[in-house]
Amino acid sequence: MGPGRASRQAAHSITNSASHTRLEQICQIETIAADEARPDTIRKVAEEELERIREGGAVDPSYLRVRAAVAAAEQASEEDDGDAENLEELAARALSRAKADRAQRIRENRLKREAAAEAARRSVHSFSLMWDDLAGWVNRYDPIEVGRELTDEQWTSFQRTIAESVAFADAACESRENRPSDALVDA
Repeated sequence: MGPGRASRQAAHSITNSASHTRLEQICQIETIAADEARPDTIRKVAEEELERIREGGAVDPSYLRVRAAVAAAEQASEEDDGDAENLEELAARALSRAKADRAQRIRENRLKREAAAEAARRSVHSFSLMWDDLAGWVNRYDPIEVGRELTDEQWTSFQRTIAESVAFADAACESRENRPSDALVDA
């Protein structure tokens, strides 16, 4: 069993989802709330966020708020100004930075996934299986119903797929016509 695997399995058995990071975040918030060495303002923020989670609130935003408050308190102690108003202002700025950083990471990860998906090519065998599965699809749907019930976004996606399919078929057709005669394979 690799490191961390037990925590993932435990989280899955309790929540029936891959929630181990949420459980870890809740544990960290609980630790901060119980840490008497931390300023009361930080412990209060952690306690409020735990209550918010108990009432059904999302874990990640609460975790970010607690981490922002901790970062603000650390910054305030470095500046040697423990003023509660200043601490709240610093916490708000730290939370804003944390949200911006998270949004940037999400954008970067999405772009990486999209680039990987574009770069991934499937085999000709996979292509053949997909088209075999699509054979006769027009007989399984009512065109009048489809035309009436698709949203504008769904219709646009359908039209785009048709246009891409026609362009793909044209390129494949040209490739078939221009292949060397020794590359012809009996079908």
